[in-house]
Amino acid sequence: MASEGCAPAAAPPRSAEILREIFRCCDVAVLLGTCTLVCHAWLEQVRSVKSWCHVSVPNTIIARFSSVHLAYHCWMWQEATIFSFRSCFNISDQALIYLFNRVKAITYLDLAECKGCSTNVLKHVSQAKWAHGLRHLGVAHWDGLSDQQLAYLTTLEGLTSLDIEGTNVTSHGMHEYLKANPQLQHLYLRYNEDITESPEAKNLRSLDVSETGVKQFPTGEALERVYMTRLPHFIGEFPSGRGGYPRLRCCDVSRTKVNDKFIESLCIRAPNLQELSLAHCLLITDKSMDHLSQLKRLRYLNLQRTKVTDRGIRYFGNGNTLRTLDLSCAYAVSSEGIQELNLNVRVLGLSRRRTTNNKLVASGQMTQR
Repeated sequence: MASEGCAPAAAPPRSAEILREIFRCCDVAVLLGTCTLVCHAWLEQVRSVKSWCHVSVPNTIIARFSSVHLAYHCWMWQEATIFSFRSCFNISDQALIYLFNRVKAITYLDLAECKGCSTNVLKHVSQAKWAHGLRHLGVAHWDGLSDQQLAYLTTLEGLTSLDIEGTNVTSHGMHEYLKANPQLQHLYLRYNEDITESPEAKNLRSLDVSETGVKQFPTGEALERVYMTRLPHFIGEFPSGRGGYPRLRCCDVSRTKVNDKFIESLCIRAPNLQELSLAHCLLITDKSMDHLSQLKRLRYLNLQRTKVTDRGIRYFGNGNTLRTLDLSCAYAVSSEGIQELNLNVRVLGLSRRRTTNNKLVASGQMTQR
């Protein structure tokens, strides 16, 4: 459903009331059953709205009510700058191009999973009069998007955020794009199996290469958030000569094959790390805990299904900065080991925990220190 930011600020009380009823209270199943009626009622009530800044259209409405009506009523959105058409499966090229030719500026455009669109839309985006002001573009899960179509977007010199997860873009195409657009700060490549090399761009702040073919940790001193979950290849010790990550705050390598050597290298190169997820990293042992406990800003640590024991947990005693520790299914950690944690640590996943004498303890007892 649409977010709260979708309701127009200048709408009359009656219009605002109806918008709330439609977008915030209606069940999805109800909208699916009465979609056409809802759309007509919605459009009738917003005719008096003169200025929009944020347009987020529910996928249930656009799925039944797309091309003709979107084009006919797009005059209402001429002042809008944020457009989200995520999962609007039946919206057409014709409707979007009509809209693009009439709006004055677009800074945020999400077309993820718009199955009715072709990559021809990207040509119009790159040539639009407002293209220089576009900051975010989302075209996730566009099956027809490959390196050739990605090249259309190199003219978007103001783009700082790009979501192309689930497409056919390759490492070569991504490399060429980043050479032409070094200003990019946020890049989402999840599910792109043909991405086998970590993208390199000096200004990248957040990068998601989860479930790709990437074989090594990305480079970049500006990186703040890195997501590398479910990678098929082993990610070992960092290559010699690799630079540091002074700004890295969040790292998620859940279900990826990393070991204690990787953690040692990461702690040396990312001393300001605050959040780390090692869930289902079966090669992680107590050795990693020694290095992680020395991070002065670490506040969140996920150790689900790792081989960490009481010995490793004891490194996070009093004086440590850790505040949240997830031990779900980390059965080698007993209740006695948890009792030695810093009192300020919130421990998750304590539903049934064994003591050192092999007795099961209930979660209510576990939280007593």
